[in-house]
Amino acid sequence: MAQTQKNNRQSSAAQRRETARAAAARLQEQEKKRARRNRALAVVAAVVVVALIAAAVWFILSNKKDDAGAPATQESSAAAYPSAPATPLAERPAPKVTSQLPKNVTPDVGVSVGSSLAAGTVNEGKPVVDIYFDYLCVWCNRLETAYAEELTQRAKNGEITLVYHPLVVESQYEFSHTASASALWVAEHRPDVFAAYHNEIFAMTAPLFEAKEKVPVPQTAQLAELGKKAGLTDAEAEQMIADVSVGDGKPAMYSELLGQSLQQFSADGFTGTPTVLLNGKQVADWTDGKLTAALDALK
Repeated sequence: MAQTQKNNRQSSAAQRRETARAAAARLQEQEKKRARRNRALAVVAAVVVVALIAAAVWFILSNKKDDAGAPATQESSAAAYPSAPATPLAERPAPKVTSQLPKNVTPDVGVSVGSSLAAGTVNEGKPVVDIYFDYLCVWCNRLETAYAEELTQRAKNGEITLVYHPLVVESQYEFSHTASASALWVAEHRPDVFAAYHNEIFAMTAPLFEAKEKVPVPQTAQLAELGKKAGLTDAEAEQMIADVSVGDGKPAMYSELLGQSLQQFSADGFTGTPTVLLNGKQVADWTDGKLTAALDALK
């Protein structure tokens, strides 16, 4: 009997050892599975982080401002300054603009201002400065910031004739159409406030390209307030918005004219905005005060 008890104790110890080994094996297997799961989670987390970083980079670039509050597409969609040399004015064919011209607008769809700063006026015998621009163009806003006050004062002093050529280059934005159309509307209907209105539009768009945070592109309705600030009556501002707005299946006023103007701009060999001409000759580089120097050289 003693032998039997001894055998039972040995068997029980063996079973316990076997049970312990089995438990240890299970623990090892569980640990391996946990390690594999953790590695998988780490890989997934890394992928998610990379994806988030990529998304953030894309968002920043797609909403980048050089510009500005305005999306980076504004600079890329507009041909960047400086534009390529163009055919000299004397060698160009007559403008192929067939749409009816508004009052106070030149055959090449420009609005000239002389000492009164009224649309359709000139300073006879003085140098002529032509500026082709889009109100939502990055470099156009930089040109405006650098020279608007000087050019306006020179025109007011009778030193130059300024000719503004509004274009629709940033055509993905309704405001590009309506701002340029509204400038022609003011030139036709209220020539006395044209220069002030033109400067008010650029004052509104400038923050797009200066602010650190993103600034939304202005809406057409906001042009009414700019018009009133420049001198339009409430009724005139309301009528201007009604005429230049896009919708209800009707094209905005002057849309065909502005389209032909852009076609002529390209046909003349220009490839970017702003394009600046001085007495019909393109100013290759207007930055860093060079336009001022060029004007001073004509005195």
